[in-house]
Amino acid sequence: MFVILEAIVTTVDQQGNVNLAPMGPICLGDISSLVDTNLDPRSSWHSSCDNPATQSQGSSAISGNNRHVATCSEGIGRTALRVRPDETNGGQEASKSCPEIGFVLKPFKTSRTYANLLENPFATIHITDNALLFAETAVSNLSLETKRSLVYQLKETSWWPLKDCHRWFAVEVSEIHQDPQRVSMDCRVIYSRTVRPFFGFNRAKHAVIEAAILATRTQFLRKQDVLAELERLQPLVDKTGGSDECSGFELLKTTIHEQYARH
Repeated sequence: MFVILEAIVTTVDQQGNVNLAPMGPICLGDISSLVDTNLDPRSSWHSSCDNPATQSQGSSAISGNNRHVATCSEGIGRTALRVRPDETNGGQEASKSCPEIGFVLKPFKTSRTYANLLENPFATIHITDNALLFAETAVSNLSLETKRSLVYQLKETSWWPLKDCHRWFAVEVSEIHQDPQRVSMDCRVIYSRTVRPFFGFNRAKHAVIEAAILATRTQFLRKQDVLAELERLQPLVDKTGGSDECSGFELLKTTIHEQYARH
């Protein structure tokens, strides 16, 4: 049985337009065992990648007790990091268990995330408690300018982490499994970073996430079922939510009613 994480995923198209979307990546293996590197991706780490004299050595990243070696390589006009064999391990793969620790993304074929990943197979998966952001991205309520203001680019890569989140994982799609409606994209973690501590569990935040999922399913779910679920979730927001949770829930309720009115 696999754990599904509620996350915000950023991708970018070939024109450099950043997309933010709520998704439920499937976690493969013990994601919590991945240890962040003590490197600032916006400074010397990338400077060494830009220097041909140091490219052959690569940059190291730590994953649990296994050493993964990342090296600079060209990808769609940008520098990307790819895992290569660990030269200290007789030329074998750095960790035979590496493919078992990662994520599976399952975007709809009609989504911007799917189109972006076909063009540019890199994504950043975020753990965040920002319930309002879940609501806004679920209903595409953010302008391109606003999206840009929320993220920053890892220098010369196609990864765009959120400036504010608990943790992010820079991943690369390694394999795609086609399906009539949705695809499964196996992703390996290339880099990760913890930004700030986890806020804690809150029923209102979870209620907003549930409502955000409903807002993306109105084409498949009956109106009376969705409205009944919103009614059940409302007290959780009223009793335990702050201003962001209340704003996010109201945005989702309004959007859901508008969507059903157009059906």
